[in-house]
Amino acid sequence: MEEIAEEDIEIEGEDANNKTLRKLEELRDELAMLERDLEDLKERTGIGMNEVLKTLDMLIVAVEELEEKIGHLETRFQNFLDNFPYMLPP
Repeated sequence: MEEIAEEDIEIEGEDANNKTLRKLEELRDELAMLERDLEDLKERTGIGMNEVLKTLDMLIVAVEELEEKIGHLETRFQNFLDNFPYMLPP
């Protein structure tokens, strides 16, 4: 009985290993496809991954700066609205 259970465990372990190996192969294939796509992009546009990352970083910084400015404008507008009744003639 124990031998059967051990064999079942061994078979299940082999199945899990095979599934893991298949998944690793799939991921390796996907990575190779992504690398080819990046190389194609670089060849077509002359833009490499480093340039893309630098551009994305610059965009993130610009968006953060805009968010700060919008927050400042919202505060100023709210202050204007709060003081508006006092600006009207009686």
